[in-house]
Amino acid sequence: MTLEDLIAHAGLRRYKGAARGSCPVCNSGRTALSVRLLEGKIRVKCFKGDCARSEIASAWGLSVMDFERDSIDEAVTDPKTRAAARKQAEKERRLAQDYDQLAVNRATIAATIFWLGGRCARNHRYIRGKQPCACGMDLVRMTKRRMIPIAMIPLYSLSTGALVSLQTINPSGEKRFWEGARLLDGALKVSAGDVDPAGDIYVGEGFATCSAIFDAVKPSAVFCSFGVSRFDTVGAGLRARYPEARIVFAPDRGIERIARDAAAACDGEVSCLPADLPDGADYWDFMYGNRTTTEAGYEH
Repeated sequence: MTLEDLIAHAGLRRYKGAARGSCPVCNSGRTALSVRLLEGKIRVKCFKGDCARSEIASAWGLSVMDFERDSIDEAVTDPKTRAAARKQAEKERRLAQDYDQLAVNRATIAATIFWLGGRCARNHRYIRGKQPCACGMDLVRMTKRRMIPIAMIPLYSLSTGALVSLQTINPSGEKRFWEGARLLDGALKVSAGDVDPAGDIYVGEGFATCSAIFDAVKPSAVFCSFGVSRFDTVGAGLRARYPEARIVFAPDRGIERIARDAAAACDGEVSCLPADLPDGADYWDFMYGNRTTTEAGYEH
């Protein structure tokens, strides 16, 4: 919602980059209510009464979640009313958190159900074409949504081991995370056997990339972070779980700086691809990119 939409909806008038109008709760004067829109949230001040934003939201037919949570404290000057308003605001904040967590839990349960109902993805076109080794085949499952075969790759929490989300991949290679589920400290171990607590642990971006890395460093453990932006989160989770391990980040070509920052944060190291490779190239490209389909053992 833009400020112009809010002005039209609530019958306000523009005033110095904000809006003013009559409070719909206490029916105060035409300049008693000050309204601003900050980062998509409505900040409202009633200068005549102690009107709560929940009451104003109800009068305007809007959700209280559309309002900035500190609006009440700024609108109230009486200490007793301010204390009551803060208590109400805290109650609403906790309620909103509960609703958010409930939505996340429902999304995670749905992802788990889809994962448990999946079957082997060996025949999925993308997996078949991108996966040159068999070590990760058992980690991927496949289902159908709207008659389209979808590969599912799970993310497990490094701290609890529970499934927290899925990455879905359609036959053309389009990747999405499960809607509504949070990634948290989720990652996927793309290697066989147990992790040596004092051994080498490699961290790569994507599933196929990590499978190629495992081919090169086996039997060392390899974890998929599902994106370079998650290097720091996964690195911190691995360091907390394996404090004696040697953690090595293996970024795609051209984003080594981000990997170095993540490595510095968790006392890790960085393994870089040759400088003559183009930006965006990864370890799968480096090891198998020039192989034909027949040589890789799969067909596109």
